[in-house]
Amino acid sequence: MAIPRKRALERLEVFLKRVDEHLALMASEPGAPALPHWIHETRVWLIQMEEMLRHVGKKTSAEWRAIIEIRKAKFGQ
Repeated sequence: MAIPRKRALERLEVFLKRVDEHLALMASEPGAPALPHWIHETRVWLIQMEEMLRHVGKKTSAEWRAIIEIRKAKFGQ
């Protein structure tokens, strides 16, 4: 199903904000009881971000792929 480029970019921004929030939580509270939940959500959002890339064009996709790879490295995937 095709998603308009504008909508895909909006979703990428929202997912990026959530991923960054969860990465900060994981770093600041490594022993938190919610850690498995944060890990799961972060993993799902990174996958969803990768799925959005096909809707934003080649150049923008390359830029976002680099952003996603940085987050995946921080996340440890």
